Amino acid sequence: MYIRDSSIIELPVELVEVWRGVGNSAGPTAALKLQVALDYKSGQLYGPVMHSGRTHDQRSPFQQQILPVGALHLSDLGYFSVQKLSKDDRAGVFWLTRLKVGTAIYTPAGERLNLVSWLRERNEPQVDCPVLLGARERLSCRLLAVRVPPHVRAASAATARVRRKKQVTPKSETLALASGRWWS
Repeated sequence: MYIRDSSIIELPVELVEVWRGVGNSAGPTAALKLQVALDYKSGQLYGPVMHSGRTHDQRSPFQQQILPVGALHLSDLGYFSVQKLSKDDRAGVFWLTRLKVGTAIYTPAGERLNLVSWLRERNEPQVDCPVLLGARERLSCRLLAVRVPPHVRAASAATARVRRKKQVTPKSETLALASGRWWS
């Protein structure tokens, strides 16, 4: 099992020329992003690899790491790429990740799903079904979704509202999933 993640550390603005952050309405910021990968079986930690705070997780050197056949790759949304997941799948590597909002999802028969509407129609407490992922490259995989209790829905919706206040406007699908009955 291989786990990938990153953390951002805000730095004094005097370091902006060395460690550029993402910036905000008050001007540029300084931040350091640390990328790590953990081989859970052996305990081997790779990294931390240092980047400027504005470097996207897609540019992590661990995105190019070749994993052994049968490995399980876990990562968060920053690393989500249908092309990378397809590459791992072809190499015999399993993966588990949250679904990036806006990613095209199809039934095995090729019918496009509206995830929010489709999940609202489900009566079961959890969903585990085959789907095809991606608009161009249709990756065969399983969609797992779990109905969550009200306090989890409330916390998820509150997080989405905080992001909105920070000038990051969540997509309507993100808000619908956050305030709905499902966590996908």
